[in-house]
Amino acid sequence: QQTDQKLIEQVKLSGRFSDSITRSLDQLELLQKEIVLLLQETLPRANSLKSLMASEIHSIKNGRKALNGYKIQEYHQGRIVNSAL
Repeated sequence: QQTDQKLIEQVKLSGRFSDSITRSLDQLELLQKEIVLLLQETLPRANSLKSLMASEIHSIKNGRKALNGYKIQEYHQGRIVNSAL
C-alpha cells in the first residue's frame, strides 16, 4: 500500500515515470512474484490436507454406521401379551 501510494503521488506530480517510480514498480513486481511462489507451494499442501480430512470424515462416518449395527434391539414390554388379548 505504501509503494502504491508513493507511485500515485509521483505520477500525479511529474506526469511521467521517474527512476524512483521504476524502482518502486520493480519492488512491487518482486513482491508479487514472491506471493505467487508462496501460493504455488501452499495450494498443493492445502489440497492434500483437504483430501486427508475428507478421508478421515468418511472413515468416521463408516465407523459410526458399523457401530450402529451393535445396538441392542429395544423391545416394548407387554407388546406380545397386549396383542394377544
